[in-house]
Amino acid sequence: MAVSSTWADWRASYLNDNALHTAWSSTIHTEHLTSSEWVAVVLAQPTRVDRVRFTPRAGPDDRSLGFPKDFVVQYATTDATHTCDPRDPRFTDVGNWRPLVTRFGYPQPSNQPLDFAFSPRSLGCVRLFGAELSQDDYGNRFLQLADVTVLDGQRALALREAAASSTWADWSVARLLDGNPHTAWSSGIHTEHLASSEWAAVVLTQPNQVDRVRLVPRAGPDNLSLGFPKDFVLQYAVSDANHTCDPRDPRFTDVGNWRPLVTRFGYPQPSNQPIDFTFAARTLGCVRLFGAELSQDDYGNRFLQLADVTVLDGQRALALRDATASSTWADWSPGLLRDGNPQTAWSSGIHTEHLASSEWAAVVLTQPTQVDQVRLSPRAGPDDRSLGFPQDFVLQYAVTDANHTCDPRDPRFTDVGNWRPLVTRFGYPQPSNQPVDFAIAPRVLGCVRLLGTELSQDDYGNRFLQLAEIDLLTR
Repeated sequence: MAVSSTWADWRASYLNDNALHTAWSSTIHTEHLTSSEWVAVVLAQPTRVDRVRFTPRAGPDDRSLGFPKDFVVQYATTDATHTCDPRDPRFTDVGNWRPLVTRFGYPQPSNQPLDFAFSPRSLGCVRLFGAELSQDDYGNRFLQLADVTVLDGQRALALREAAASSTWADWSVARLLDGNPHTAWSSGIHTEHLASSEWAAVVLTQPNQVDRVRLVPRAGPDNLSLGFPKDFVLQYAVSDANHTCDPRDPRFTDVGNWRPLVTRFGYPQPSNQPIDFTFAARTLGCVRLFGAELSQDDYGNRFLQLADVTVLDGQRALALRDATASSTWADWSPGLLRDGNPQTAWSSGIHTEHLASSEWAAVVLTQPTQVDQVRLSPRAGPDDRSLGFPQDFVLQYAVTDANHTCDPRDPRFTDVGNWRPLVTRFGYPQPSNQPVDFAIAPRVLGCVRLLGTELSQDDYGNRFLQLAEIDLLTR
């Protein structure tokens, strides 16, 4: 079985242990859900450790940027129930980690290394879990670090690899191991509009006069387009003392790096033909499409999607050196924006209006089998009630073939396109704690997923998806 996330010790394995008093739960969803991130490093081999050194990302005036306010330094050692292998699903589970150091309300430090000492113990990996992130000058929240060093006394220990909850642009986790305090890893950006803002940028081979930008939407059915933004700004920059067209420069992703060219609000979804936006001619080095409000597809998902970007001086198309984006969906990479093929497209990550409250749980059959009923056993609550059953949800299925998979290790498993609907419900009342049966037309399937698009709230306003069992039946 597989799940989108796991809360505390409420494991995915509880979904098929045939015990109704155990349940799986997704992670908690609060107003600060979008501000928890983590980064972990794995030692070359289990070793005695008594100190961890974090080097913050350097900011202006000897300050740091992106160091968390509330955090826990945690550790694990590979054994029968724990792992230090980032490819093992347990690695991201909260139960995999034990605390070393906890801090709340930690002030944003200088950009110098910080040592956190503890009683010596043997460990195999260390994680910094940022439970409450700090804000930058624009109100964005990141977890950012330049380096992690694990020590035994004064001896720095060899590290094998690094892993993180997310990565921002090209600030990869590999930077945590390069020994250079001037490079840094960063998590993904977190803003109040996280669910609906994305961008894509292209860089010219050299600064040039430009008077037009041509955007080719991703082609959809019936000559329509898909993924073109409703509210957007075409922006530009030229490399100078305060701005950059180098995607590796941290300023490239900063809102202050970009100046507006064209602004549109409530833009109708266009056809799939190229769209030209003209403006007064000016010299520029890079162009960005910033989608402030994205359009929805037929499933309510939000993307920013483009097939091509062309930058023109009159009728002359200018050479482009690079393409980059805020995020990437599956294999729809930014490089597709300049491959000259309008049939390929870049896409941002998926965004739904309930981004902060959608979770899923899936079970996989030992072999494809005909099924005509799905039984969901809710988590039992007080007074014969249930807890954590979704309000809006879709029961979905897949069968492994050339385009779909029932292997949770396959990246397509988490893709919305991998799954086909069986049962859809909106505004479903919180049921009793007894099993709930959903009858379906008999069909052969290999795996089933419950996608909760709107979760129910507990007495404290927190949102979970919680279940005791998923059973697949033939009547």
